Amino acid sequence: MPLGGGRGVSGLRAPRREPFVRWARDCDLCMGSLIFITGTDTGAGKTVLTAMLLASLRARGVHALAMKPVCCGSRADARLIDRLQEHEIPIEQINPWYIPQPVAPAALAKHDRPNWRPSELERSIRELQAGCDVLLVEGCGGLMVPLLGDYFVRDLIEHLQCPVICSGRNRLGIINHMLLSARCLAESGIRKRVFVLMGTKSRTLATRTNAHVLQGFLKPDPIVELPDLGDGADKWEVVKKSAKRFKKTLALILEMATF
Repeated sequence: MPLGGGRGVSGLRAPRREPFVRWARDCDLCMGSLIFITGTDTGAGKTVLTAMLLASLRARGVHALAMKPVCCGSRADARLIDRLQEHEIPIEQINPWYIPQPVAPAALAKHDRPNWRPSELERSIRELQAGCDVLLVEGCGGLMVPLLGDYFVRDLIEHLQCPVICSGRNRLGIINHMLLSARCLAESGIRKRVFVLMGTKSRTLATRTNAHVLQGFLKPDPIVELPDLGDGADKWEVVKKSAKRFKKTLALILEMATF
């Protein structure tokens, strides 16, 4: 039985309505839009997808900002966002929670854990949301990464109650990961969900059929595929080129997440 029920989305053809990019530029309803980008796990393409969406929106004149509330081990993702949005806000606003260790914050010993409060994190997101047309929020790891005790990435999304774009690598095993993520989002009451398969160099039976199989289970939630973006996909120059190259697909992803 499909997780979403109802009719599926056929292909990647845009619905017969005004494109998202025009709506976001010309309509007051776009003010304060919030979209959360999560992934099936670490290395699922969240950062590249968020960066491409950000670059695409800003290239169209939309006052878009992005943030990565939690970074563990490195702030490279936050610094990529910072450069793409031309250092418009301090790095501390892009990434309010940072630990230098490459582990989930909840994995730290009690005496090493920062004195963080979920309400403060959620407030920092809402404050940025109020000051731009579209705010993209990139998660860390997958939905069940524990941030503080029993406070997970899933809980942050549930409190925000915003549309979610979930990325995952198009490879063997992604069906399981995507379906688990979809069920988790559904249980959190998230109604707007878009799933994006990020391409890999491997072309196998699994990579050729994953989208079709997933659509059968996830409809009416849309599945969108992006091809392998090559080496250095998370580099500033490559992100800018990729955003331009796939601007129609990125606009469609945003439209699906907001209408």
